Amino acid sequence: MEVTMKRSLTCPKCGNTHLLYIAKTADHDRGVFRHAQLAITSELPGCSPPKYEAAGGEMDAMVCRACGYAEYYVSNPASIPIDGQFVREIVGPAQTTP
Repeated sequence: MEVTMKRSLTCPKCGNTHLLYIAKTADHDRGVFRHAQLAITSELPGCSPPKYEAAGGEMDAMVCRACGYAEYYVSNPASIPIDGQFVREIVGPAQTTP
């Protein structure tokens, strides 16, 4: 299992335990701040000119106060629609246990 700051409460880069939890990462557009989303989907069908739809995947983060290392997490991965163009699902080989 991969060690993450969210689980261990320790920076994997420098070992520091003074961290910041960022519950809502910021996205900025034309003077408006909102919760950052990870992905957008492709064009909405039948729209001319083409329009894009925000997909989802709100992000939160952990940041080390000492070295600045940051890990981003998607708080709701099931909210990201798979459109086959900008968002594709890739399934790796089945994991076997020894």
